[in-house]
Amino acid sequence: MDSKALIDRYNDIVRRVRAKNPAAHIIAVSKGQPLWKVEALIAAGHLDFGENYAQECFEKSRAIAGARWHFIGHLQSNKVGIVA
Repeated sequence: MDSKALIDRYNDIVRRVRAKNPAAHIIAVSKGQPLWKVEALIAAGHLDFGENYAQECFEKSRAIAGARWHFIGHLQSNKVGIVA
């Protein structure tokens, strides 16, 4: 999938969600996705991303500026420092 196809798919999802609930807050789950996909969505105006692996969330938050990161899922006590 290239950047254009990714953005087209994203825009389709946003349209469908907004049609059902205009007030919904969309968080793109970027688990396991390469940085270029996150960067493409940021360039398209999307800023909220969710990760459920603490280390991956930490690494992506350091590598990509301008995004808001949300930790989703279960948090192990030994990973609290990474997420905080």
